[in-house]
Amino acid sequence: VTGDSIFRIGSNTKPFITLAYHKLVEMGVVGAHDALSTHLPEFVYHDPFANNGPITLHELATFQAGLQREACVAARGQYGCGLLVGNNATAVYDAMQHTSTVFPRNSPTPIYSNLQIQLLGYALDAAIKAKRSSSLPYSGIYDFIAGEIFTPLGFNGTGFNVTDEVA
Repeated sequence: VTGDSIFRIGSNTKPFITLAYHKLVEMGVVGAHDALSTHLPEFVYHDPFANNGPITLHELATFQAGLQREACVAARGQYGCGLLVGNNATAVYDAMQHTSTVFPRNSPTPIYSNLQIQLLGYALDAAIKAKRSSSLPYSGIYDFIAGEIFTPLGFNGTGFNVTDEVA
C-alpha cells in the first residue's frame, strides 16, 4: 500500500451525493422538497401505502422515501432482489416499474437504501444538465462534486470512477 494506492470507498460516497443535494438547494438549482418526478419524469413506482404526493428529493436524501435497499430486476418471473441492476439509469427505471415502496414514507426511523441515494444522484444530475450555464458550468453530478466539493477540500485524487489517468 502506497500513497498512490486506489481504494473503493463504497458507501462513503453517500455523504457526497447528499452534500451536493444541499449545495444545489442553496444555489437554487433544485428545491429541497422537489418531487423526484420533476427531475426524472420517466421514473415510475407504486406506493401500496397510499401516501399522498410524490417522492421528494428530501425524502431520498434522508432515507425516508420508503424504497428498498437496491434496484432489482425480474428473476425467474418473480419480481424481487434476485438480480441487482447496478448503475444503469435505464435499467433502474425499468426495474422500478415492477416494484413499489416497501416501507411507509417519512417513517421516524430512516431505512438505509442504496437505491434512494442512487435516484437522488440521477435527479441532481438531470437538474445540473438542465440548468447548465456560466453560473453552473458543470456537465453533471460527478463534475459538480469534483468542482464544488472535492477540489475545495483538496481531494485532488478522489473521484467516482477509476479512469486510465488514476489506474
